[in-house]
Amino acid sequence: MKPHLTLEGQLSLLVTNGLKVSDPDLFLNFLKQQNYYRLRGYFHPFLAEVDGKATDQFKSQSTDQTIIELVEFDRVLRSLLFEALAVFETQFRSVLAHHAGEASPHAHVDGIGLSPDFKTAQKESVGSAHEKWLIGYRGSLRRHRENDIVVKHDTFEDGKFPIWAAVELLDFGNISRLFAGLDEPVATAVANEFGGGARFMKGVVQSLNNLRNHVAHQSRLWNFHYPQNPPSRQALLPDDLMHLHDLEDYERSKLFTRLSVLLWLDGENRFGLNLRKRLFDLLQTLPKSEYIRLSSMGYSSVFQNSNLWSGFSQWNNK
Repeated sequence: MKPHLTLEGQLSLLVTNGLKVSDPDLFLNFLKQQNYYRLRGYFHPFLAEVDGKATDQFKSQSTDQTIIELVEFDRVLRSLLFEALAVFETQFRSVLAHHAGEASPHAHVDGIGLSPDFKTAQKESVGSAHEKWLIGYRGSLRRHRENDIVVKHDTFEDGKFPIWAAVELLDFGNISRLFAGLDEPVATAVANEFGGGARFMKGVVQSLNNLRNHVAHQSRLWNFHYPQNPPSRQALLPDDLMHLHDLEDYERSKLFTRLSVLLWLDGENRFGLNLRKRLFDLLQTLPKSEYIRLSSMGYSSVFQNSNLWSGFSQWNNK
């Protein structure tokens, strides 16, 4: 079991391992705010490797200021993505509720507008995906029982919520699973509102839900390896995202793939956030260090040939 270290002990260990600390008091306060273990992910580019594995020893030009700047860059990036994802989520809920509601005001409960696979149990001992979804849905209603939406519909609709009310009580994970369960005509109507096909948008929404959770939990973004990638099959991709097909698997699992999807969804400033300019400007503030690469975010020459990234100049694409 590793011993508990005081903040001073943590600082001493970092200095012993080769980190150049110019302002000990400032960095002590930084350690207090950030949690040493959380910072390990930000230390990684600065750590020497042996046989391909990171050690605890810092490379020669690793400084406290660069690490502070990297954490701040990630914080601002997280704030920008939170804004964009929040707007997309709100818009997507509305679009889904509208088109599912056309199929049936209670599509999410009565199954009208849901795919046969979603409503059919794959094994005798296991319920259908829809039945599992309904368990989570009812749990959400219980958690929100004091919400004015729940109170109103319990009184006037005998507890059966129309889809346009239900979407306001569900987290985005449940929204994404419901979208995945829509049948082809309804899912296509939803997807067409954003410019993609149904299969592509189902994968996009699942991937962005994963990113949204990562953002909401204040997790490290810039060099993270994400588990749920947007679709990259050429047959599914819209024209402006064809470059995703040409990426290596490593690159697909990184942030630039998700940034591409958000830029595509935003289109001509659909989110009203001036996302493209703000994102491009922010990427220029990635700390300039020989140990920090845009490639750690999944950037490669593939993006240079995409219309989405035209005008993006970068200081480091190795």
